[in-house]
Amino acid sequence: MKFLVINDSSEIIDVLTLCFNLNWPEVELLSASEGGKGLELVRQHAPELVILDVNLPDTNGLEVLQYLRSFSDVPVVMLSVSDEQDVDICHYLEAGAADYVVLPFSCMDLIERIQVILRRAHGRILATPSGTTA
Repeated sequence: MKFLVINDSSEIIDVLTLCFNLNWPEVELLSASEGGKGLELVRQHAPELVILDVNLPDTNGLEVLQYLRSFSDVPVVMLSVSDEQDVDICHYLEAGAADYVVLPFSCMDLIERIQVILRRAHGRILATPSGTTA
């Protein structure tokens, strides 16, 4: 299973990599530090999920999400270092994000959220990180 992280912070990518390596090693994590490169990786690798930063050096997460929706229905989890206003969060959800997570976050909480998103997206039972079914 492939996930793509689009985030310009190497520290966040490292944390997510560690989180998945320890708790869900079946996930291959791809990463991009810019929105444009992330969109290319979605086209090339067709990941099962995208974790997308709200603020990127070349654009913003909302623009990336809107463009992504023009060619893909891959589930997207927005990731932000600051708590946006409720109205701003609603813009991301209305544009097609499956969830919105604010840092700091619990690794297990993020994994559980992703499990729910993937169950909805695929309409089937998936193997959880612990090897049981969800």
